[in-house]
Amino acid sequence: MSQIIKTLLIHDDPNGVKIIEIEGWVGKVFLLPRGNIREVQDRKDIQQPGIYFLFGEGKDNPLVYIGQSEHFFDRLSSHESDENNWNIAVIFTGGLDSTYIKRLEGMAIDAAKSANRYELINQAIPQENIVSEIQQYAIQSYFEKIQFIMKFLGFTLFEEVPKETQAEKIYFLEDIHNKDASTKGTLLPSGEFIVYSGSRARVKETSSFAKYVHGSLVLRRHLVDEGILRPMEGAHSYEFVKDYIFTSPSAAANVIQGRPCNGWTSWKDKNGKTLDENKRK
Repeated sequence: MSQIIKTLLIHDDPNGVKIIEIEGWVGKVFLLPRGNIREVQDRKDIQQPGIYFLFGEGKDNPLVYIGQSEHFFDRLSSHESDENNWNIAVIFTGGLDSTYIKRLEGMAIDAAKSANRYELINQAIPQENIVSEIQQYAIQSYFEKIQFIMKFLGFTLFEEVPKETQAEKIYFLEDIHNKDASTKGTLLPSGEFIVYSGSRARVKETSSFAKYVHGSLVLRRHLVDEGILRPMEGAHSYEFVKDYIFTSPSAAANVIQGRPCNGWTSWKDKNGKTLDENKRK
């Protein structure tokens, strides 16, 4: 089913405040950079019940705080002085009351924990309130819109990551310098690429690695420092001690091979077909 999404850019700034609506839906979404909160303080639609998400950058995973308030702008304003490292707020409002926002907050926290894509920094866990069957249906429908909009905005907060046994198709990356190296992963719907625990990465790096893919070099060093890539005894390989999600197939291949690498043509399924052949052609 197709959906029409309307986006209003406040002050004609694509990097500033955005107001998002879906055709035929009572809800409204505000995307507010931390430094732009005051730009909406005079709007009539801001002192309403709402559920909000504060996004920031973490050490390994992005951070999120999930909250709710019957007057969301006042509550959000109180977060301006927070020491928490957040920089983007996403607020859902319209068609909500205190019962709805409390239940939505709990649902969002549970779903975020289950997906385990972001580091949840909430200290208090809300108690589940009692709702009628009809209310539960309406709340579930609203939450599905929240999940849809989050995905539309590029936040993978609620997107479950398949385990190796659940992946639709597994891809392998061969190391011509180390035939014993076994590396496997799969492409996620978000365009990210997950490399599964136990996979190997080459220790030696080429001279062109830092020159052409410096970001991958920095990430590689970080993974080693954090113990996610562990040197294997008596081998020329690192081992992934846990599943790790890269921003793209090429980012994964760069780090694993220690050289510039086109992930779309390097990752191959068990039949030898590349990721590019399976997904883009």
